[in-house]
Amino acid sequence: MRARGADLSHRARRALPRRLGAALLVAGSAAAPAAAADWEVDHAASRLSISVEVAGRRLFGEFQDWRAEIAFDPENPEACRVRVEVDVASLAFPDDMASSSAAEPEWLAAAAHPVAVFEGEGFSRSAPGDWTVHGVLTVKGETRPLDLEVAIAAEGDAAEANVAAELVRSDYGVGGPVEEMVGLSVRIDAHVVARRLD
Repeated sequence: MRARGADLSHRARRALPRRLGAALLVAGSAAAPAAAADWEVDHAASRLSISVEVAGRRLFGEFQDWRAEIAFDPENPEACRVRVEVDVASLAFPDDMASSSAAEPEWLAAAAHPVAVFEGEGFSRSAPGDWTVHGVLTVKGETRPLDLEVAIAAEGDAAEANVAAELVRSDYGVGGPVEEMVGLSVRIDAHVVARRLD
């Protein structure tokens, strides 16, 4: 016959992994940061544009089709994130030839790589209302680090943000037969109007 003390010890050893697992689960839940609030972009009031030097003059273009998923809380920057998907074929310049050329294989290669994606998960405050978003941009299958400088003005559930960044187009394999006429530096600008979701 097994001794009562031995039986209790056996049951305790069997229960220990379950209790330990539950304790770790509770501790992990307590340590996890709270999720940042989700924001919905008002695309009718927002814009996403680029500009580049072409033959000595600044050429401005605007993307007509893009989507953004934003989670932002100024009190909880470690939980902030943003994902932007851009239909590269929707880039429109005042010059129709420039618009059609931008989609060609040597430039944005819209047929082979229809979507450019920016993903940012590192938010740092540089001044009141000013943030740097650390992330990566993928264009034509090439992924490179990219920081966005963002100025945010928020009141209640409404916010507006002005976004700026610069990249070197050759880092993403973007170029063409007249590339010596086109500057390497491309500036990205965005004005985003959004509201916080409940």
